[in-house]
Amino acid sequence: MFYVRATGIAKLLAKWIFHSPKPIYAALLYDLVRHTHLSLSYIRANYNFGIFCFVESVLSVDNRKDLSESVLFVENRLKEAVAQDKLSVLYIKLAERLYDLRNAAGYTNKEEVKSMAKETLSIDIELAKKYLSDEPEIANALEAAAKDTLETCKREK
Repeated sequence: MFYVRATGIAKLLAKWIFHSPKPIYAALLYDLVRHTHLSLSYIRANYNFGIFCFVESVLSVDNRKDLSESVLFVENRLKEAVAQDKLSVLYIKLAERLYDLRNAAGYTNKEEVKSMAKETLSIDIELAKKYLSDEPEIANALEAAAKDTLETCKREK
């Protein structure tokens, strides 16, 4: 199950940032660390340090407030590489959210699903619009998935 989820998220990322394989690779590993018994120390021991740091950065973002702060973190315009990594974390977290919303019908905790959809409508879409303004299809896809999820939850009551 977790491998299906990880590859689903990676497929979304491949559509959005196909020119940058590092975030796609890190997203696969991140999801496995987060949802299986694969340890972060295993990633550090068996992958290059850049991938390890990237996975660690994605893991450090636990909620949408952290995500917003992560994107705003870059203070020095000369740190373009850091800025791109932080933006890639946003792509990963939004791809994860979109995947979860599109597959929410199979999730058992419907209150959590509703909360996720509402959070998407109030926070994730705004983050996508603000930081990924060149790619409005991401915000549009999130909005459509969140609204569909809320409708499904209403019908299942």
